[in-house]
Amino acid sequence: MCGIRRVARIRSRPHQADAVTRGGIRRAGQNVAAKAIVLIDDADARGRQPLQVREEPIDFDCIAWDEAIIPHGWSTVAFTGGSAVGRYIRSQKTAIAQADVGAGRVYSFGFQYGYAYSRRTMPIVPLEYGKREMHPLVLLERTPVAAIVGECPSMPINPIKGVEISRFGRHLIIVNHRAGPIDLREIDVERVIPQMPSVPGWLAAHSATYLKLR
Repeated sequence: MCGIRRVARIRSRPHQADAVTRGGIRRAGQNVAAKAIVLIDDADARGRQPLQVREEPIDFDCIAWDEAIIPHGWSTVAFTGGSAVGRYIRSQKTAIAQADVGAGRVYSFGFQYGYAYSRRTMPIVPLEYGKREMHPLVLLERTPVAAIVGECPSMPINPIKGVEISRFGRHLIIVNHRAGPIDLREIDVERVIPQMPSVPGWLAAHSATYLKLR
């Protein structure tokens, strides 16, 4: 995920989904939700062709969004095409772009979103912005992807800041990055394999667990 810059929210007929791939938008397999979220890497120019956006290199800058964002990564780009969801502060060029593709939408991020989300070290406010309030991705009150995607109806608990949840059918992987335990007692489970021992129904701080749903 480190190089991923695009999130696509696609709506299609039940039991089918459109996938944005490097070769374009294609019809994917059966038995998937009517709404799909697809992440792609934009390193290959062919993957950009169906997305209605083009990118150009730009000097590093922070991004004006609901909150000011300090991007983190090895490059930044600006976009032409689509509508601006967030802009670079100095140039006012598009840093986060939205484009309609069929019945869905494509969101393009001008920095390495996955890398910025997973980094342990935090970037600091650039000197030219002085004491202006800005935050790296992980310290935002709400991240752009959380605002775009919203809550997932297939998840057994609501989103928790600092907690990552992945679901594969009846199987859940939950990673707690928080400094305190989280309550999982509302989840009806058949089997639990914790990374480290904890009080039943709770996930210890800075640990992970596997859950099998009933």
